Amino acid sequence: MAQKLPALGTNRRRIKCFQINLHRAIAASYRLSALVETQCLDFIAVQEPPKATSMESKRNHVKLMRRDLVAIQAEVPSAHGRRKIVLASLYLPGDTEDAVTDELQQLTDYCKRHNLQLVICCDANAHHTGNEPTFMNAIRGEVLDLTLASNFISNSISEWKVLSEITLSDHRYIGFDLRGEPEEVTEIRDVKRTNWSLYNFHLEQGISCLNWGINNSMELDREVNKLNNVIIDSFEKSCPLRTKKRSRNVPWWSGDLDKLRKNVRQLFNRAKSTGDWATYKSALTNYNKELRKSKRESWRKYCESIEVLPTATRIQKSFSKSHTNGLLTLKKADGGFTGSLEETGQLLLDTHFPGSVRCEGEDGTIKATRVLMVTNRNLALARGIFTIEKTKWAISTFAPFKAPGTDDISPCLLQRGGRSGTNFN
Repeated sequence: MAQKLPALGTNRRRIKCFQINLHRAIAASYRLSALVETQCLDFIAVQEPPKATSMESKRNHVKLMRRDLVAIQAEVPSAHGRRKIVLASLYLPGDTEDAVTDELQQLTDYCKRHNLQLVICCDANAHHTGNEPTFMNAIRGEVLDLTLASNFISNSISEWKVLSEITLSDHRYIGFDLRGEPEEVTEIRDVKRTNWSLYNFHLEQGISCLNWGINNSMELDREVNKLNNVIIDSFEKSCPLRTKKRSRNVPWWSGDLDKLRKNVRQLFNRAKSTGDWATYKSALTNYNKELRKSKRESWRKYCESIEVLPTATRIQKSFSKSHTNGLLTLKKADGGFTGSLEETGQLLLDTHFPGSVRCEGEDGTIKATRVLMVTNRNLALARGIFTIEKTKWAISTFAPFKAPGTDDISPCLLQRGGRSGTNFN
């Protein structure tokens, strides 16, 4: 929990939440992934997800995460700033009389000690009775899935309902909203929408004010910073801010699948009253088969459409790189656990560098101790290596819309500089 907290619902008054037991069905996970995009869900609690048997589990080394319990600490917007809450997905065993497991008790104790509000989405395995069944098949319908919350945060939960949407699992979706106060809308500048004529105009004006009589390294650094500021300022003046929108496109979803989904839903509702589960199961099997076929064909079509090396390289890196989790909470000498990133960092510092003192107020920069003068010999050598033609060629080799580096300057801002581009050198 000590890693950087995810921010939920930053642009909306309501944080959309779902919970579902997938019953280890792969097709059910495909359907859920489509809902994530189309419904713009912020949080999903999943019990019994499909398991990749070929992958070695690393959870045995984590103290606060178990096979049947996963909890995250997140930030949600409120009227008094961002508020930390704990969201948990829990599976309770059905072969015991006591519904409160050791893991659940540890989680609630942790939230009490740190004064954190808690929301638990769980498959209670018949440890509850209610009106609307959340689990239904041809044999029975039961209330297995629950949403539990601490007193304060429960007042912020609304629109809780069991959905009739077909899940491709024996369990049904539960949806609810977590109310929060809106924050500032995220705005971005799309470099592809830049007015390049206006950009060149501002760029030429800014560059004309720069001092090109550079005599030492300090003056060089100063003028480079000025040039960076001129480029960024020209870009901001010629590219308006736009509200960042979330894409709802699911490439493998089609109109045929939507028709099959609606048909299965109708047959399911009819089977509950008529008992004709055979027709429903046949339609569900066909829907399951077509969904997996559509996703497989969409992936194959995408791979066949790759024609440029950068796209293939990104996919190769995504498949080959070892995914590692961020720094989580650490166990302290007294048996407790750290509860924040700062506390974890301090524990590491005290353990590996005992007696060290933290310096406050330092900016962490290393200041130059002497000025290096440019000699005629060094200047002649530099001019022979770094020519205008070579610099232009180097700039032209970058992909125009490659993500900017630490200077926040995209390659296209240098490439599209027009007549001003010669002055960069």
